[in-house]
Amino acid sequence: MKIFARKTYSYFLIAAFGFNALAMLTGSAEAAPVVYSSRTDWSNATQGQLNRDFNGLSGGDVKVNGLVDHGVTFSASNTYLYSLGQASGYNYGTGTFLLGPSWPNKLNVALNASAIGVDLLLLNPSLIDQTPGKGIVAIDVGLASGEHFSEQLNIESTNSFYFFGIASDIAITSLSFGPPRLPDPYYCDPSRCYNGLASSNLVIDNFSTGSVIPSTSGSSVPEPSTWTLIVIALGGICVVRRKGA
Repeated sequence: MKIFARKTYSYFLIAAFGFNALAMLTGSAEAAPVVYSSRTDWSNATQGQLNRDFNGLSGGDVKVNGLVDHGVTFSASNTYLYSLGQASGYNYGTGTFLLGPSWPNKLNVALNASAIGVDLLLLNPSLIDQTPGKGIVAIDVGLASGEHFSEQLNIESTNSFYFFGIASDIAITSLSFGPPRLPDPYYCDPSRCYNGLASSNLVIDNFSTGSVIPSTSGSSVPEPSTWTLIVIALGGICVVRRKGA
């Protein structure tokens, strides 16, 4: 009876090692989300891209509320988005674009994709002298697993777009862009500042979605510690079987 109990305990212990190793093995196949600052690099790592250039919207100063474009929903917290373009005096060579809200409201995106790329720009920094500076943009990324992670971008307040791309093994279900905040020592126009912090509006254009190419989604090779647990489990089974023979 004691021998049977010992063998049962040994098998239980070995099974625990094995299940732990299996969990680590399957978990290692999910790489952390990768962030890109180059659209070319992002495109090379993804497939099936679908771009939204917002050129189907009016190029004037038009309110947009809850825009849905090919399965992606764009909205603003507590206010509206706007579509702008050459008709409203803005021409960056990209046609119509979407204008996010000013501080403290956020530009929110609801979707389901494993890869996202977007062009970002600061519009009309609220500076008296319009001195080029860097706008701080906080981005919250929500995954289908319930996890969230944040990125903080420093975007030059010039007429050049900045690319932000991300690719993840787990589907991305939400994005939240905080309004750009301009760092000190810039002067804050009282009509467009929040708690003494100068702010700008965030422009988004060419919002693209796609899927991660499997070969670039991260390594699925187990960590050394995982292999150690696997070897211990297999070795334990052999030892128990030999003793029981």
